Amino acid sequence: MADFTPTPRAKNSLDHRKLNLNAPAPNAPGQQASLIWGIHANNPRITVYTNDPQDKGADKGYGKISANLDLPVFFAFLRSLDQVIEGPNDVKLGIENKNFIFPQGKRSEKPIVVSTLFFGKDKDGVVWMSVSAKDRPKIKFDFGINDFHHFVKGDGTPYTKAEMSVLFAKGYVRILEEMVPALLVDNYVEPAPKPQQGGGGNYGNRGGNGGGGGNYGGGGNRPAPTQDFGGDSSDLPF
Repeated sequence: MADFTPTPRAKNSLDHRKLNLNAPAPNAPGQQASLIWGIHANNPRITVYTNDPQDKGADKGYGKISANLDLPVFFAFLRSLDQVIEGPNDVKLGIENKNFIFPQGKRSEKPIVVSTLFFGKDKDGVVWMSVSAKDRPKIKFDFGINDFHHFVKGDGTPYTKAEMSVLFAKGYVRILEEMVPALLVDNYVEPAPKPQQGGGGNYGNRGGNGGGGGNYGGGGNRPAPTQDFGGDSSDLPF
């Protein structure tokens, strides 16, 4: 079978690389994993590109781990991130993202966790986030400045790593609050009608609605998952 080739998507201002969060790529010395902000099928999406040579192929999400959110959930995430930024150190929170899966080609009876969006503030006061899925790389993305700028106080003392992290996390919240709604309004696309499906209970009209579709659903550009890809905070190394 030929390798899966996703349909190219339209780019927008969230694709500006300066907005990405970066971290060392697992099993790839000198390479970077990236976390990007995006919009797909009228919903916000947070996607991690692991850039891990051992994390490729259909069973590994083609090197991508995604948290598909709807707009209310996305803003609830930003509010929670605000609370983390202003709160104490050593805090970790998560948002489980659910969708139907299709083991042996049959849809699961109910949505299950396919990815988890984790975020928090570590023991040193650095604000971070991660998108986790079962048997996938665990990558911690810290908020902070790049190597081309340095903030100093009035006496010339540089900001600490924790102070810079808090400052930039606040900045990202403000950027996302302004950009994401504007892009959703300007790029709204009428969703295609969905076929009626019986026996779905309360979930009959909700499958893949982008409110928690992990790497899939929500008008995603890849096949639906066939197994549980949910993240688990118990084995996160941070």
